[in-house]
Amino acid sequence: MPTLTAFDFGICTFGAVGAVLFSGVLGEVSGLLKFLWGLGSIGICLFIAIQLVANLFRRFLQVSQIRACIVCLSFNMLTAVLFLIWHSGKTQIPTPPGCC
Repeated sequence: MPTLTAFDFGICTFGAVGAVLFSGVLGEVSGLLKFLWGLGSIGICLFIAIQLVANLFRRFLQVSQIRACIVCLSFNMLTAVLFLIWHSGKTQIPTPPGCC
């Protein structure tokens, strides 16, 4: 019965630190760091989600491995959502001067 490995703990730590960075608890961090951290978190979420969906059809993961994937996904999902919210504020089209 496999348990969480050091790699899984690293992925969970990556997601938790990303959530702390995006929440602003440690103060303001650079935009590039937020952007790269958010892309990394989204990439991890996509990879794990594709793996879980593929498992529905092929059954190549054990139940304990599925649980580990869900734990890693949940830690990184908050960071990914915070990144998308942060990035949506950056893509607003500015109003031309004198328009309204």
